[in-house]
Amino acid sequence: MSESDMKLAELMSARVACSVGHELRNPLGVMSNAVYFLQTVLVDADETTREYLDILKDEIASSERIVSDLLDTVCHHSQHPEMVGARELLEKTLRKCAVPSCVTVKLDIPVSLSKLWVDPQQIQLVLRNLISNGIEAMPEGGTLEICAVENTQDEDITISVRDCGSGVMPEQLGKLFQPLFTTKAHGIGLGLVVVKNLTSANGGNVWVESGAGKGSVFSVTLPCSGSS
Repeated sequence: MSESDMKLAELMSARVACSVGHELRNPLGVMSNAVYFLQTVLVDADETTREYLDILKDEIASSERIVSDLLDTVCHHSQHPEMVGARELLEKTLRKCAVPSCVTVKLDIPVSLSKLWVDPQQIQLVLRNLISNGIEAMPEGGTLEICAVENTQDEDITISVRDCGSGVMPEQLGKLFQPLFTTKAHGIGLGLVVVKNLTSANGGNVWVESGAGKGSVFSVTLPCSGSS
């Protein structure tokens, strides 16, 4: 197969994936609304019924996330950069994350930081994936540390998300940002691909430091307003 044929096949596959993803969102939304309605009207339902409704709700939410990751992986989105503060982005992102009571979030974001020059919606998605991954890495609870450091010489800011989970084996580190690779029991391995693609599209880069039993640190470096 020639290079042009391969590119055409890749383009067609992306279009099919986008189409399927958008089509799946509608029935998932209907099911989510139906479960919400049932939970509202069946307030006196027995414990087993409530348990199964909760299972349905969780599985639908998981499916919706997979569809979103698929769309963000294969569908090309244009960037709409603007000047935005790192702390503002992180606070907005944390409000959208389900942080369990057993997890403590510590923010270290200096007020003196320059503003970022990025697409806020896309970078919120990047941060949300990293924060969610950090939380999932600590099922028994722990501390999630989020810090930001500015490099004035390179005119960029590095945001790091550190968890105290079990960490990643050395042989797995190089595969974390590959499509369909995952260390989780659930999921299809697209979340970090989304992180890599959107970070790159916004002029940044991402990397990870980890070790078995030492937790993980995912870092993204993004351009400041001064570098636009």
